[in-house]
Amino acid sequence: MKVLIAVLLFLPAVGGRAADTPEIKQEEITRIVGVLAHDDMQGRMAGTAGARKAADFIASEFKAIGLKPYAGNDYLQKFNAFSIASGETSLNLNGTVLDPASYHVSFSGRECDLSDKSKLAIEVVEEGGQPFRVLRKMWGGEKIPVLLIPPSMEDRLKQLKAYQGGGLSMATEENPAYVMIMTDQTQVDDFKLSVRNKMEPTELANVVGVIPGKSKPNEYVMFSGHYDHLGDRRRSVDGDTIANGADDNASGTTGVIALARYFQSLPRQPERSLVFIAFTAEEIGGFGSEYFASVIDPDQYVAGINIEMIGKPSKFGPGTVFMTGPEKSSLFEIMQKASGESFLHPDPYPKQNLFNRSDNARFARVGVPAHSISSSQIDQDKLYHTVNDEFETLDLGSMTRIIRGIAVAAMPLVDGSATPTRIETGGTH
Repeated sequence: MKVLIAVLLFLPAVGGRAADTPEIKQEEITRIVGVLAHDDMQGRMAGTAGARKAADFIASEFKAIGLKPYAGNDYLQKFNAFSIASGETSLNLNGTVLDPASYHVSFSGRECDLSDKSKLAIEVVEEGGQPFRVLRKMWGGEKIPVLLIPPSMEDRLKQLKAYQGGGLSMATEENPAYVMIMTDQTQVDDFKLSVRNKMEPTELANVVGVIPGKSKPNEYVMFSGHYDHLGDRRRSVDGDTIANGADDNASGTTGVIALARYFQSLPRQPERSLVFIAFTAEEIGGFGSEYFASVIDPDQYVAGINIEMIGKPSKFGPGTVFMTGPEKSSLFEIMQKASGESFLHPDPYPKQNLFNRSDNARFARVGVPAHSISSSQIDQDKLYHTVNDEFETLDLGSMTRIIRGIAVAAMPLVDGSATPTRIETGGTH
């Protein structure tokens, strides 16, 4: 009842707007996610024609809703990433120069020379181990992960090399994200890595729209989700090569668009400015959010609500979600109090390190209380990052209820009545 009263207080009739609360309709959710997850978008891989088509569609939705462009007269925030045209890599492990086929270096900068062992976090993966799980646990740490895997895991290494397709970079990195080495050795006494990459510019674009705040226009609440996915994987599965990314993350992008329409339709202007943004290139390095975070004043951003995979019921039931990193700021408490404990839950998958695996992490690193909201049962989702993540697999009723719940949960941020605590610098680690 308290939540309902708070919402109603925020909705008096103003000007020509309707006094009734706007409705988030399942029919509209179905339309939007159906377009984004259609084969026409070719899987929306960053830097491709399919991604550009998706960006244009999102921009047309923002324009129809009546959002103001973020800067200038265009909803598309364009920036250059760089494709790695060619690269020279040398790795010397314990006095032996390794065959490039025996290791993988995830490095997207122009050049690096690394020989200081104190910068490395070295883990040995035993026979039967899970190198990707080990790597996920190490993401976000202060040191560079170096995994030593046995020769029996050659297929895993090849899989990782193939997955790193796309080859785009912001070219600003100083060190590798990680190194995986196939070897019988179980310790590192000497390590010398040299990488030289040649870069060619590639234009990418975030899609950004704004509802200006009434009394606190320089305080921003961000609603975000990445619109890119894996694209055409070329390798056919039952005749299908397109990874449509219906849940990951056409569902989250649909949530951003639907919330933009909802808040724009309220009869009262929000007290804080609301930024709605569809990020590009999350799947290949988070370059869209990295760029956006580099051009804003993070002190002006009160909160970031990143919507990531809401197309299916969570383990807590249809129409419910969880928040990553709930202990890192008070955003979780604010939103749970507004929406109820039955709607918003703490992240049930802490071992998956989800807080560091989506676009919210770029903002958290500069202090913004930015968290992801999701319903994904990531520990058992067999469709994740496959060509079978299709529109037909979505639970549109649950998805609609989730978006409605986020609207209610975010109201104290929108009306300026609550301000979450900041994340300590380095709080993503």
